[in-house]
Amino acid sequence: QMDDANLPNLLGIALSGFKLGNDIASSVGINETNLYISTRRFALSQANPNFFLNLNHDLAGLGSHHVTAIRTRPGKICPRNCIWTLGLIIQSMTARTVQERDNCLKLLYETTDSTYLMHEGFFFSDPSRYNRDSFGWANAMMSILILNLLDPTAVNPSAQRAWASMHPLTNLP
Repeated sequence: QMDDANLPNLLGIALSGFKLGNDIASSVGINETNLYISTRRFALSQANPNFFLNLNHDLAGLGSHHVTAIRTRPGKICPRNCIWTLGLIIQSMTARTVQERDNCLKLLYETTDSTYLMHEGFFFSDPSRYNRDSFGWANAMMSILILNLLDPTAVNPSAQRAWASMHPLTNLP
């Protein structure tokens, strides 16, 4: 029982346009939207072994126990308990509130080690310890996030419509 930041994941299932169908959700006694919200709540909680939170509660996010120990810039790698930028990006894309979305964006910006490029992951208690100086997949997803913030219909409008009913921030500026 866990979710991890690698894609596809349970947190981002709403972005894929995947529908369980109310018959499946009904079989467990809840509607599809509530099933997704419950799944999202689990993925972003300490009940999930791939969710990492530091003692100050200022660094938190979905990560992975998978580690790619690659770094070309001087510094230490993330040895374990890495918060993945992919996880923060998907959390931001599926945010339930403006505050959650903005917190994710702030964390993404503040953990680039002044490169303004996305890493694979950073250590949950020290973001200067990260893996991959620039992770192309995360950079691409960050671009999609920014484009969607500027114009929610700009990138993949059919997927946008598919998850709009579960996503209260669809029409945010």
